[in-house]
Amino acid sequence: MKKFIAVLLSIVLISTLSAVFVTADEESVDGFVFSISAVDTKVVAEGGLIITSQEALAASTAGWAILILCEKVEDNLYKAKSDVIAPTPAGATDLSTVIMGANDIVIVIHSATSNPDNAAQYPNVFSKLAALKIKAGNYFTLSGIDLTAKTATNGKATVSLTDPRETDEPPVEPPVDPISVYISNFNEKIGYGFTSIFTADFSGAESSVISTTAGNFAWVAYIIAEPGTVSGQFVITATGKHLSEGSLTIPNGGFIIAAHIDDRVANSEVHLKTLANRKELEKFAVGDIITLTGVNLTAGTLTESASADLFIDSGVTPPPPGDDWTNIMGDLVDDPGYVFDVTAPANYTPGQVVNVTITIKDIVPT
Repeated sequence: MKKFIAVLLSIVLISTLSAVFVTADEESVDGFVFSISAVDTKVVAEGGLIITSQEALAASTAGWAILILCEKVEDNLYKAKSDVIAPTPAGATDLSTVIMGANDIVIVIHSATSNPDNAAQYPNVFSKLAALKIKAGNYFTLSGIDLTAKTATNGKATVSLTDPRETDEPPVEPPVDPISVYISNFNEKIGYGFTSIFTADFSGAESSVISTTAGNFAWVAYIIAEPGTVSGQFVITATGKHLSEGSLTIPNGGFIIAAHIDDRVANSEVHLKTLANRKELEKFAVGDIITLTGVNLTAGTLTESASADLFIDSGVTPPPPGDDWTNIMGDLVDDPGYVFDVTAPANYTPGQVVNVTITIKDIVPT
């Protein structure tokens, strides 16, 4: 009877874990930032630490935590030597089986739950779920951590799927087609598949600051934008994703846009739609100029076709101050007969790119 109960519990545990992780399958761990608060100490509850020696690992009591064994590449850059090491339903990890080489480290991530619904009580759950996705060959860039002095001040370990030193990739060409992201919610905490725009009026904001818990930013991609020099245009000041802790600050007159994937039913229409929208949002870069369509920031309202769109400069340069268009347009004529027709779109707003047809009479300059 005891054996039967043990097997049954194992099945229940495995099933529960599987259900938890399905919702994050589409999320990449690339760029995830683990918070590190200690070096060579015992395991930090709901936190992260780094172990630098076999002796420190044995004393860490980290058998129930997630372990990532890494080898040194160069100062502050490490590479995972194996897939993540995690406890099983059968018990905690035997730390004596984790063999560290010279200059190796072990990144330790702990949370008492694997259920993101319990994030308020166990805030490191998102880091735990991300740690479970680590594979051999993933890279970690350390910052705010002194392994020699065994200190961590705002310590971070940032994941890269490939070597972050590689710079031989071809330059990214500017987008030919405008980037457009639909907006589904205004000042609403992120839910499944939401693409929400947040202003300082968001109920969870404190002095224009929104915590990741208040906004539910753990599994989103986001951009932050402030008003530009031209009315109706906004400049992106920051981009990111997977904010496991901390907060985002809304610039004066600006906003945050955050997009989440609803993958509860794999390959469903809503899954593919929200996945495509988040990928579109990730194309935006710091410095890009965007415009809003169907969004009233003052009234807090959206139309059904509300969107954020990349503004592409037409390239037309006005004449210098005090000059005229003579040298730019050519010789003056008595009756130029210019006809300007806006061919697309039928309706447009300031800052939006439009197509214009210019018809000029066949005449000879005077």
